[in-house]
Amino acid sequence: MFYYKIRVWRIGLVLSLWFGVVSGLRAESAGEGVAAGRDSVYTLDRVYALAGKNDPFVWTILDSIERRESAADYGGDIPAYEIQLARAFVASRELNPRRAIRYLSPLLVSEALAADPKRHLFALALMSNECMVLHWDDQELEYLLQYMALAQHSGDSVRYASAYLYLASVYQEQEAYDRSETCLRQGQQILKRTDDPRSLDYLLWSREIEIDLLASQNRYDEAIALNHRLIRRYKSLTPQQREQMDLARDSSFNFRQAQNWMSLAGLYVHDGQKEAAAKAYRKAQVFLAQSPEVLSPQFTEMTFDYLKTAGHYREALACAARYVEQTRVGDTINLFHLQAKQFLSEACYLTGDYRQAWQYEHQVSSLVDSLNARSNQEAALELQTVYETVQRESRIQQQQLTIARNRQIILSLSIGLVALVVLVWQMAWSRRRIARKNRKLFEQIEQLSQAKAELEHLHSLMSNTRSVRPGGEGDDLFERLEKTMRERRLFLRPDLNRDQLAAELGTNKLYLSNAISQHEGLTFSEYLNRWRLEYARQMLLTDHTSKIEAIAVMSGFNSVRTFYRLFQRYYQLTPTEFRRLSSLGTPTDE
Repeated sequence: MFYYKIRVWRIGLVLSLWFGVVSGLRAESAGEGVAAGRDSVYTLDRVYALAGKNDPFVWTILDSIERRESAADYGGDIPAYEIQLARAFVASRELNPRRAIRYLSPLLVSEALAADPKRHLFALALMSNECMVLHWDDQELEYLLQYMALAQHSGDSVRYASAYLYLASVYQEQEAYDRSETCLRQGQQILKRTDDPRSLDYLLWSREIEIDLLASQNRYDEAIALNHRLIRRYKSLTPQQREQMDLARDSSFNFRQAQNWMSLAGLYVHDGQKEAAAKAYRKAQVFLAQSPEVLSPQFTEMTFDYLKTAGHYREALACAARYVEQTRVGDTINLFHLQAKQFLSEACYLTGDYRQAWQYEHQVSSLVDSLNARSNQEAALELQTVYETVQRESRIQQQQLTIARNRQIILSLSIGLVALVVLVWQMAWSRRRIARKNRKLFEQIEQLSQAKAELEHLHSLMSNTRSVRPGGEGDDLFERLEKTMRERRLFLRPDLNRDQLAAELGTNKLYLSNAISQHEGLTFSEYLNRWRLEYARQMLLTDHTSKIEAIAVMSGFNSVRTFYRLFQRYYQLTPTEFRRLSSLGTPTDE
């Protein structure tokens, strides 16, 4: 088998993936063509109508449209990516997959196409088809999965289901039958849940895939039964349903029926039921006689396979000869013509004409070489064009990037300057607000200190006039404690503890703690720290040269961190803030 042999049965399947997209594209492009000029034949609608008819005029139309759309004095109604998509479609219908891929590859990474989901779906389906024709299985699967993800993201449930159906056909060819059946069922379930009118056509297509899957596993009885149900389903289609499936014309409907009966004939003959196969074959020929004469590689392959399997070698030879003539239209260096010659070589071999079979096989090899040579020549010319285009676009992009960069720099500087001004203003306002708050706290601390001094003075006067009464020993002990603290400043000793202080006062630590708790409501440590904090506060008021750490040590604190923590808790200011405010003097409200 030669390199370019086509999996024709799958071409029929993949066309179903994007034929609806193409129809929409043609309809929209027709409107654009009218906008461009009602009397002009140079429209995308005309291009799609001529695609696949081997008419060289189609390329003239595309070149004219591209020149017209890129002209400086023209509105440019048709986006550039739509023209490239049309070129890829025409190349695909002319059985030149490599050329189609060269048009599609740059499109699939363009932002313009990504912004148009319908066209993007069309391009991905077309690219997957071309990879399938060239047997690029990995790339085919990659683009198919992208198609599936985009269809799901855009909410097109019918396209999403069709991707599952196509995956089923891919896995079937790889003989991964379990995975093929799983994908087939998933696609059918999605189609059954949707109310889209297109779902009926895809459901019928899924039955054809299911028949192929059963036949691949030699489950001919099931495949035959399903094929009969499919024929009956087509027969029961209403006029409205036929119109939705583009089968409104009797000729188109008869051709679809002919395909179904030919498929049934193939199943019968492979199952060994030659009489039933011959009957189904005659039925297919009846429908085919009522159909237009069209080039259908899928139908031709089914016919050739039936005749070959049934042993009708002379008829198979005649079928192959007709196929060769059908594909000899216009450019004969195409994949279908290669396949027709391959059929002819095989038919000659079956009839015993080995010399003629060898000659046809030799012609196939020559055609393959010609096709490769032409493909390489086209690739070289297009690469040169692409290179020149890329160079020109690169210069334009560089200029645009420079302009954009300069604008970005100016914008960034402007934003940064505004942000800096706002930040400076915010910092100044916050600093002023904090300063006001700190000054008020400082005033409150001074007022509290003065009030405390007055209270201590009054307490001293009252203690001198207090008469001796029961329980007065605690008052006397606390007065001696206060006097000792003021005069001897025992709190400045960092290692001072309750036992030492009780010994100094000639009492025990329990009486001492009770006296402090009774008069001040504090523990011994809290009472001691209050004296130390007050001493530190006085030093901060008068001494503006010593470091705060030194003042903490001189005030009797073992830990500078503890001093900071207690000072801020007690005075609501840090020692640094307190010193700064004290150096400003007593402030007035602004």
